[in-house]
Amino acid sequence: MLGCRFPTQETVVTLWKRIFSRLAQTPNYIIAWYRRFLTIEFADLPLPELISLPLYSPVDLIRSILPNSHKAAVAELAPYFLQGFGNASRVDYGTGHETMFVCFLLCLEAIGLLNKSDHGVIVTRVFSKYVSIVRMLQTKYWLEPAGSRGAWGLDDYCFLPFYWGSSQLVHHDAITPASIHDDRIVQENANEFLYLDSLLFIKAVKRGSISETSPLLSDISGVMSWEKVNRGLLKMYQVECLGKFPIAQHFLFGTILRMDPASEGEHVSNRAPLA
Repeated sequence: MLGCRFPTQETVVTLWKRIFSRLAQTPNYIIAWYRRFLTIEFADLPLPELISLPLYSPVDLIRSILPNSHKAAVAELAPYFLQGFGNASRVDYGTGHETMFVCFLLCLEAIGLLNKSDHGVIVTRVFSKYVSIVRMLQTKYWLEPAGSRGAWGLDDYCFLPFYWGSSQLVHHDAITPASIHDDRIVQENANEFLYLDSLLFIKAVKRGSISETSPLLSDISGVMSWEKVNRGLLKMYQVECLGKFPIAQHFLFGTILRMDPASEGEHVSNRAPLA
């Protein structure tokens, strides 16, 4: 991801073209899913539109992506995918849901459909499309931030756009961490870098300066280099997201993502950290 900008559509490999096309269809499916829980939305929905809502399940959606040789994995992949778009009964979304979608992507690599060379495309094409969908849900249904720390957190809903976004900006000649306070730089470069795109979204939905709406991001802008920002955000993600029970309790384990229990008496800090 270091220095990787958003690529053009032509660079997307065959599997990612299928995933990207399904993600393009996903908003209608997810909206239908939310409307099953939000009866007021159903009441206001015109009959023709209600009839046209997609009826396929996440299992069907994932099955359409997988080649025939890997269709047996759909039962484990579908729950990760569906949970990645928030909880429709609680009407909330947070970093735990974001992590579930990343688990879906990780599973695709674990079963051999992706490899390390795809990581740039994973983030800049597929994950960025996913982010645009969940932002639509956040603004359309006013989703409650799940586990948000408010002004003391990095963001109300997400984390990884900032981590991967800072990785994109490592070694950038002109854009520094302090550049987030320059509206012109943010607006002109948001279409290339996830970090700036996320800042632009915050500016669009919140009133006030970044120092007022997102004091932690404002503090991070004082760091001298993107390398240090990136390393710090990785540590923060491990501690504040992966290391928190409210998120860890929802992890699903099976034959693809396995749980490796700690041996008796082994402390979690003795185990190898995530790379």
